Amino acid sequence: MIGDRGTLAALVSAFLFPMLLVAQPAPDPFTGTWKLNAQRSALPAPVPQSWVIQLDINGETIRAREDTVGKDGRVSTVKVEARFDGRDYPVPGATDIDRIAYSRINDYTIQAVGKKNGKLVEREMITVSRDGKTLRTSYSLVSATGQRMSATAVFDKQ
Repeated sequence: MIGDRGTLAALVSAFLFPMLLVAQPAPDPFTGTWKLNAQRSALPAPVPQSWVIQLDINGETIRAREDTVGKDGRVSTVKVEARFDGRDYPVPGATDIDRIAYSRINDYTIQAVGKKNGKLVEREMITVSRDGKTLRTSYSLVSATGQRMSATAVFDKQ
């Protein structure tokens, strides 16, 4: 029988202390699966039927996968793995850019710069809300035909 508070405190500590030691830090607020909210976005036509981004950020490394279903039903997948060091990394599967460089501004903001054949063609600011439920990417892009466009895509955490 546990009768005194000292014994109870010792037992509770014996069970809780090991759990505290193995507790993992909270995941980065960007990490997760994000789905386009077309109603809250300001995108040039044609707006994709579906756009899902999977992000995994671990320290100084970002892994991103974007799966898009275009208005015409075409599926495209873009994957990238990079560091937050401002250096260019390849972007297999992308059509508008072939290299991207990421910089971490703060816990809730990432800046990206995209290039095509060595020429700067995209600037992007990616933010996550403080509650971790909304991802917003605002970007300006110069298309292959030289057309300049700006857009904002809003994503909901899944």
